[in-house]
Amino acid sequence: MKKFLLYLLAIMLTTNILSQSPEKISYQAVIRNNTNSLLTNAIIGIRISILQGSVNGDPVYIETHTTSTNGNGVVSIQIGSGNTISDFSSIDWSDGPYFLKTETDPTGGSTYTITGTSQFLSVPYALHATTAENLLNSTPESDPVYNSNFSFSDAKDGDVLVYSGDLKKWVNYSPINEFYIGQEKDGGIIFYLYNDSNGDQHGLIVSITENNYLSWGGGTFRNRTRTEDGFFNYNLMSDSPAKNWIETTLNINGESGWYLPAIDELNLLWNNRFLINKILRLKGYSLLSESRYWSSTEVSVGIAYYFNFNNGHADITSEGWLPTKEIKCAVRAIRAF
Repeated sequence: MKKFLLYLLAIMLTTNILSQSPEKISYQAVIRNNTNSLLTNAIIGIRISILQGSVNGDPVYIETHTTSTNGNGVVSIQIGSGNTISDFSSIDWSDGPYFLKTETDPTGGSTYTITGTSQFLSVPYALHATTAENLLNSTPESDPVYNSNFSFSDAKDGDVLVYSGDLKKWVNYSPINEFYIGQEKDGGIIFYLYNDSNGDQHGLIVSITENNYLSWGGGTFRNRTRTEDGFFNYNLMSDSPAKNWIETTLNINGESGWYLPAIDELNLLWNNRFLINKILRLKGYSLLSESRYWSSTEVSVGIAYYFNFNNGHADITSEGWLPTKEIKCAVRAIRAF
């Protein structure tokens, strides 16, 4: 039997403090097969269990779904609306912690070959509020989560309550974490993702094309030394064949935002080159070569860092009498979103 991979899990906790509790949780996942290709427009079976206490805890709710992935391999369901004999509305969200266990059959049946469990770090306000407000109104508070400095009136529409030890705060999450590593976006491939403090997704995109024989150029030292902020360095670069190529090849016809990555950004790209090259090859784009790639991070007047994709090392080695900035290296631009 072929093995399948659940590549990305994104949970949206749906809330609306101004309306009646929907008693549903939106769930999305991207399904890939054993060759790491998206499983698109395919019928799959999913079993959802909500466990209490630990990853091995007893299930307080179980439901099943038979649904299909879309053209991007994404499956979307509403937890609380599946086939079940359980009562989703009876879950006491204050009596956690709770864990979400997902089991998937990529062939559409009930032979589940993909299993994953993750903790609910927050719960929907509308699902949690009734229990919590009853506690606040009925008994003196000893639990620090419900101390006198905390108020449900601080919440805004769409907020969820996030706990971290004794700390708690309302956070407004994006409706859906819609991006994943390996996804095509804005003329490139996403190779790095993170969520900000509001739950919004951001990331880095690598170009699908490159030039493999350009110098860094620019004989003056202008403190383009940031290791994590290539956009900052790039905007200070001048008299640079590497920058000129990006500007005349990618940042044209109203396009903007492409830049020469900083050395740490190249390291992130190198660490994800396995998946990125698979996507690039599948789409017929230029692969990340086993070559030296220029970064925008300089060291001195004649020296800048490059990243060796053959061995995963950053280096500033020169060739003979040539300063580092004058040797020829590959250029692969990135952009942020």
